[in-house]
Amino acid sequence: MTPEQLAQALEGRRRGLSFQTVAATLKVDESEVRAAVTDALALMPHDMDAEQERALSFSRIDRMLTGVWPKAVKGDPEAIDRVLRLEEQRARLLGEPERVRDGITTAVEETIAALTIEPEDSALVASIRQVARQIDHAVAFGSSLEATKAMYLLPHLWNGLGKLGATPEAREELKKRAGGINGEGNDKRAKLRALRTQAEKARA
Repeated sequence: MTPEQLAQALEGRRRGLSFQTVAATLKVDESEVRAAVTDALALMPHDMDAEQERALSFSRIDRMLTGVWPKAVKGDPEAIDRVLRLEEQRARLLGEPERVRDGITTAVEETIAALTIEPEDSALVASIRQVARQIDHAVAFGSSLEATKAMYLLPHLWNGLGKLGATPEAREELKKRAGGINGEGNDKRAKLRALRTQAEKARA
């Protein structure tokens, strides 16, 4: 193949055309096109050690990003959406796990809804919600490093939930310290208040 034909073959593959289609367009044998493109891709510089098809996919994404980026930085909504989708494709090629938005916040809200919250616990509940939102925001919109760092906030989240009696360990501790609390009747709020009081006294 001539250098011009090789350039056309590479361009065709970048556009997603099959080897058969490229060969028919250039009027050369398919095996010749496949061998030439494979050799050319093997020589392409790339930041990571990946299969040739992955390298080709990265090349396609880079070319598309180059074309749409000027409009995206000017605020074109359609271009911005295209850039985001291309970046998602790049992340999948890199093997990055799919990011779940608001996963922890949703779970925390379900937990809080199942509890009997005292008015004096409002600040604690607000803090728990803020930590959950902070983690979810970093996971959904931050870099991989920022998403990983956000995981260090989880112990603070568990600690806050524990103070509300919303972790297995906290519930078990409250049960152990329940002692002879039977005079509170069936009032769930009163019983929980008494359990918390005993737990706080035990920690003091």
